[in-house]
Amino acid sequence: MKIKRHLLRASLLVVAASIVGISGASAAVTAPTDGDLFIAFRATDSEAQGYSTTYIVNIGTASNFYSPATSSFTVGAGTGAALEGIYGSGWQTRSDISWSVFGYRNTGTINVYASRERDDISIPSEAWDALANQGARTAAKNALSSVISNTTNGYIYQNASIYSALGVLQTNNASAGYNAAVAGPNDFIDQWGNIEGNFSSGATNSVLDLYRFNGTGTTGVVANIGNFSISNTGVVTFTAVPEPTVPLLGALGTLFLLGGRRRRIAQSV
Repeated sequence: MKIKRHLLRASLLVVAASIVGISGASAAVTAPTDGDLFIAFRATDSEAQGYSTTYIVNIGTASNFYSPATSSFTVGAGTGAALEGIYGSGWQTRSDISWSVFGYRNTGTINVYASRERDDISIPSEAWDALANQGARTAAKNALSSVISNTTNGYIYQNASIYSALGVLQTNNASAGYNAAVAGPNDFIDQWGNIEGNFSSGATNSVLDLYRFNGTGTTGVVANIGNFSISNTGVVTFTAVPEPTVPLLGALGTLFLLGGRRRRIAQSV
């Protein structure tokens, strides 16, 4: 009887150990799809927590951000817990922590997306210059793609973080990955300056406008499609720029009504 109990106990321990091993195993990050956007947080202070670590999260397809029916919504579930876990409880005011949003679509007409921090959180930033031709858009797309797919340090080759199945921790490698793309004077391509904002004045004082670059042939178009803000608890909110047709239609409707009213008054005189 004792032998049977010992054998049963040993079997249960083996099963329990197997379960723990399975649940504790790291899983590959959920693969992105063409056209997804990414939000990245990077720390560079060698004396601070999270030094040399970038946290990158897939926040979904870019088409979700084109003036949606709900014009303001949160993105990057679990970001607050991740920032505190990676960078410590004081991440909100660390000047060495930068953040940005970027992405690309490779299918059909190439679209490229990049953020720019506002100087004043209530005033949109100056737009990046348009990527005036297909070659420029392709070069930007390839540079952005390297952060996601390079075999040395790419997003798709990392394990999912404990904070999100869509988030990874990427080493600030000097030759490959996000840090390598943004650490120089120009981010990703020579035409852009700094696509990052930082928290030196507090997280709530950093707002990123998101610009979309597209076009065909030699024609380039750039548009501000909305902005990202972040709270002191790490809640990231996207606010879309309203479609220009909505206020335009409203203005045309007002003019039509005024015109009709003037005609009626003229006829009654």
